[in-house]
Formats: sequence, structure tokens, C-alpha cells
Amino acid sequence: MDDNIQWRINHADELGQDYVHNASPGVANNPDIIERSQVRLEGPKTLRDNIFDKPTSLEADRHSTKRPRTETTRSGMSYPRKRAVRACQLCRTRKTKCNNVRPICGACSQIGAHCVFEDSLDHSSFDPASLIMLERLNQIINTLNTHLVPGPVSGQHQQGSDTFLSVVQEQIQDESMWNGISPDPVGHNHAPDGEANHCTGDQHTASQYSTNDQDGLSSSEYLHIPACRTSPGKILQWPIFEAEYPANCLDESFVLSSEASADQGPTDGPCRSSWKSNGGRSSHGSFGVQEEEIEGLIEDFLAGVHIKNPILHPDSLRLYARNVAENGPQWDSKTCLVYLTCSLGCLVQSFQSKDFRPADSADPHETTSVKQDCQNLRHAEAYYNLARKRIGLLLPSIMTAHCYFFSGVYLMYVMQPLQAWNNFYQASTLCHMCLQSREPLTNERTIRLEQCLYWSCFKSECEMRGELPLPVSALGTIEYPHLFPNPPEVSSPATEARLGPGESSGDSSSPAVSTPYSRRQESLASYSESWFYYLTEIALRRIGNRILNTFFKEDSSSWLNVPIPAIINVAKKFEIEIKQRVDRLPDSLRYDQQDLRIRPEGELPYVIRARVVEIRSWICRPFLFYAVYQPADDPNQRLIRGFVHDSLELSFCVIESVAHRHRHHGTWYALRSGTSAAFRIIAAVKCGHLEVPLGWKQVILKHISTLKYWEMESLDFAKARVILEELLKEVGVGSE
Repeated sequence: MDDNIQWRINHADELGQDYVHNASPGVANNPDIIERSQVRLEGPKTLRDNIFDKPTSLEADRHSTKRPRTETTRSGMSYPRKRAVRACQLCRTRKTKCNNVRPICGACSQIGAHCVFEDSLDHSSFDPASLIMLERLNQIINTLNTHLVPGPVSGQHQQGSDTFLSVVQEQIQDESMWNGISPDPVGHNHAPDGEANHCTGDQHTASQYSTNDQDGLSSSEYLHIPACRTSPGKILQWPIFEAEYPANCLDESFVLSSEASADQGPTDGPCRSSWKSNGGRSSHGSFGVQEEEIEGLIEDFLAGVHIKNPILHPDSLRLYARNVAENGPQWDSKTCLVYLTCSLGCLVQSFQSKDFRPADSADPHETTSVKQDCQNLRHAEAYYNLARKRIGLLLPSIMTAHCYFFSGVYLMYVMQPLQAWNNFYQASTLCHMCLQSREPLTNERTIRLEQCLYWSCFKSECEMRGELPLPVSALGTIEYPHLFPNPPEVSSPATEARLGPGESSGDSSSPAVSTPYSRRQESLASYSESWFYYLTEIALRRIGNRILNTFFKEDSSSWLNVPIPAIINVAKKFEIEIKQRVDRLPDSLRYDQQDLRIRPEGELPYVIRARVVEIRSWICRPFLFYAVYQPADDPNQRLIRGFVHDSLELSFCVIESVAHRHRHHGTWYALRSGTSAAFRIIAAVKCGHLEVPLGWKQVILKHISTLKYWEMESLDFAKARVILEELLKEVGVGSE
């Protein structure tokens, strides 16, 4: 037996050749049979293993149809996937769809931009183990970059300044961002030389807002602004105040309720007890909801609230209100929306000059906002409580998102920012769900409804995140294709004459549901102005977000080691862009740009001026911080003198603009902005080497009086007033 095996080993090649040679022609000419019959000798050990492992005849017949085993290489183990298509640099930056046409894609060809494709390393030929190792290495690198442990104070300054410097350099080098900016035709005090080659932007027509936007960023990137960078508490952390107050000393409104007060409603609290009803009775015990007043409150809402956020169809809202008044309330979204808008209609106040009368802080009988508006607050609460009973029962929809949004607006009216944020966040989440879970819309009215809801939620989130360390909602995860909402077509007088009484032209701008003729004409006249204001607010919000992402990515200490000429260049370009946006306003929304202390007559131009002043103060804040921190003989003090002067003048203007008793959606934001301005003025006074404009003491005292008027509705305002009085004593000024 052993000799037989040894003979087979020594004559294996000959046996295989004889088998093939003596086989039938069909077998001899079959390459598959020949390949399986031949034994490739790699050594005695391999052949011995093959002989000993040789299956029996039955096993050979059963497995004769098995697929032959082939040798696998590392390149053959790669993932069977196609190479990912990579967009060009510009389309990736704008987050728009790229058709990948080389050498110039369709989007770049349309706007005449330079198209650059980055050829990335093709990982498709790597084996799975190598791909896993590369992925793990990328994760480790990202983790190290995200969780760097800061060093000493000096190291923090250098790290922050490097990041801020890179942002500034990127802004300077990205010339495409400023393509829509033209030079100031009459000269601007910050306008740089040699700006004459910039092309002019759009004219002041509402439709061109949506086509000539040159921001260069996607809507999702606009929402990712630095959180809690413009709050008053950040000013108190400047070194000039010597860390006397904690960073969250003015955030009393954002502390979650303890167990003792967890059962209180969103409008409950110690500051509102004076206008709450007594004895556990519902607040609408004495202010019953009367059906005959609903339609009038809806008109007050449209004239005072909807004009600043035109996200509803007025005709549809009037029909919902009439149905509730005639047939009674239901447990649906339409009734909920009617009650919410009625609650806001109860709080609407006309914008009058008497609201700016100076308050006497020394008068113990001086009225407060709670005493002044007690009846309106209780009346509005009656409607809001009815809406609250319904809003939790509603199914996800666009109308439910509207209900949550206007619930947040109401809570901002009554100075409840934390609860308002919760409602804005719910509205944003529902808006995101509706955008992601349905087919593209074709109805023009519904598309406009969706666009306006998105941008109103966007603006509300940005305003809240500027004051609070809050997360980004679901809207920050999508790429919204519409840079601006499409304005509706306003019915012309000829169209109104052609249509009969009570008929509508089919668009949301025609108030044709049994509205008095005089009020209809007033509504039509203000609708165009409302949309100009709304589009301008969105444009200014986008510019403001770019400024925040440029100057406020890092802590204020990062402003100290940045090259001053570079940051001046970026600041000048931002100011030119803001001025051009304001120059395109229609006459009804214009204000005096030369003297910002001249108060506009109407509410909408007044709000636009306040927004522009706030954004410009963001631009000037790094220069004021640098001037306060550095000594008077610093060589850069001369370069930034103009910006420092503007920062103080803008602070004066902010305080003057918020010194009123007019309740609106942005009252809470305005008072916080005025407090920040007061802190900046005191910082300039404390440093001792800056020239502060005359009358700064009276301005600070005026803001203290304003805070005293509103402090019964928010603990933050009472705390801010106390801090201002203490700081005035430190600089030798009494609060009396």
C-alpha cells in the first residue's frame, strides 16, 4: 500500500497526461474538464494532502457540479460600488445641485463663475480592511480637532485669534460674496477706496429680492449662527468689568421651573400675579369669549401682527373666524388658529409718538406695563387658554405649525421667551416634517404659505439663538431651495371694481370677506408695504447672520490679536452692503440715515431702522472692545477711531429706540439690546481714555426707567436695572 502511494506521488504528472491523452475527443477538447482533471503540483505536501483528502466516488458524483474555487486578490475584495459624483467647489459651497459637466458645470456657466473640480482620491480599489482603517483614522482626526483641550489664557487668545483670522481672510478672499455690492453713490464714512467696479444690485421691487441674493450661503448655513454671542451677559464678561457678574446673571427667564412651580401655566409666575384672576377661577371668568367680537379681533390681528409676519391667507382666516362666530367653536386646527389670532388681536396697540414719553424713575406712582395693560392681558389670556386646550390634540400639518408659531408670538408678547422658544421649535419641526414627507407642491397659494412659514420660523430661531445657548432645530438640516418667499399679486383698483362685493381675486392679498370698504382699502394699501418690510427683514437677517459667523465665532478675547487692517476691510464691505439694502427701500419704509436719532413716523420703518442699527452695532463691537482693552497709545487706536465713535453713537440710538411703552413681538429682544448698549457705554466710560458723547448719563438713566416700566413681567429686566444702577455708582453717577 505504501509503495503504491509513493509510486502515485512520483508519477502524478504522467498519470494526468495519460488520462487526457487517452480520453475521448469530446472530453479532450473540453477545457473545463481538462482544467479540473489536471493537478498542479506545488510540492509533495500539497499533493499528499490532495490524495488523502480525495472523496469517494459517491461524494465526487454529488459535488461534481460545485463551482470551482478561484483565487481572490486584495483588489478583488473591494466594495462593488460606483464612484461618487463630486460637485464643483462653488456648487458645494452654495449647496446647490451640480450637473458635473466638465470643464464648466451648468450652474457656473449660468452665472459666469470660475468652475473648479477637485479630483479626490478614489477609494474604490481599496479592500474592506483598508477602508475601515481609513474611516477610523478620519474619526480620530475629527475627534482630536473637536475636543482640543485649551491651554492657558494666552494660548486661548492665540487659538481663538487664529480661527477668527482665518474667517476674516476667507471673507476678504471670497470676492464672489460682494458681487452684488455697488459703491455708495454719495459717499459713506466707512466706504473703502476703489469700490467703483462693483455692479449694482436689484432695484426695489419685491420680486427681485428672490433672484438677486448674493449671500453665497445656503439657508441651512444661515441658521447655524453662534449661539448666545450678542446677549448682555457677554458684555459683562469683558475684562473692564473684572468678572463682577456671572455670565448667566441676566438669564433668569430661561431657568426651568422647579417642582414647586411646575404646575404653573406658561403665563403664570410671580411677576404676572397682579393681572391673573383670583380664587383659582379661570381668567376668562370676567372676560368671557364673545362670538360677536371675534371678527373685529381678527381684523386687529391682521392690521397689527400679520402685517409683520404675513404667513396666513387673510381671506381664509376671516372665513374660519366667521364659521366660529356663527356655528360655534370646534376642536380642530381652524378654531385653534382663530383663538390664537384673537388673543394677539387683544394685545395689538397702535404705534403712537406718545408711547415714547420719558418716564420719571423717581416717581413712586409711576405706572408699569402690568398696570397699563392689565385689561388687555387678561382678555388675551382668555382666548389663549381656549387655544391651549386644542393645540395638543392637533395632527401634524402646516396649519398646526401656524398654531405653534403664533402661540410663540403670543408668549413673546407676554415676556415668556423660554415657553416661546418651545413653541417656535415645535413649529420648525412640523414645518420640516411637512417639507420632507410629501410631493412637491404646485398650488401657488400653498407654496407661498409654506415659504412664509419657513422664513418666519427661521427668523424667530435666529433671534432666540442670539440670546440663548439653544440648539438648532430640524430646519437647520435641510437645504431650502427658496431664498425668499414669493410675494403675492396685490389686487388693483380695477380688479376690485370688476369683482362684485364679497368676491375675491383668488390671492391672499384681497380682503374680500365682508370687510368694511374703508378697511378693505386700508388693508390693500398696506399689504404691499407689509411685503416690502417682510422681505427686507429676511434680507437683513441673512446679512446679520453672516456678520455673526464672521465676527462672533469665537470669544471676544479673540479680537485682540487680529490684524486690524484686515478686519476693517471686512467691516467696511458689510456696511456698504447694509446701506445698499436700505437704499432700495420704497419711500414708505425709508428713514433718515444721516441722523439716526430722528424717529420715523410709521411702525414698519421704525422697526427696520432698529434692525439696521442693531446689525451695525455688531460690526462695531470688536473695535470698541479693542479700544477699551488696549492702552490709549496703541498704534491701532487711530485706525479704529471712526468705528469706536460709531459704536457709541449706535448704542445711544438703540437706547433711544427702545425707550417706549409700545408692546409688540420684539419688545423682549429690544430691551435686551438696549441693556447691551448701556453696558457698552459704561465700559467706554470706565476705561478712561475714550471720548464718550455728551449726555451719556441721561441716556443710561432713561434706559433704567424703561426697564423699571417693564420689569414686573420679566425678572431679567429687574436684574438688569439693579446692575446698571450699581455700575453707575461705580463711575460716580447716582441713579436718582
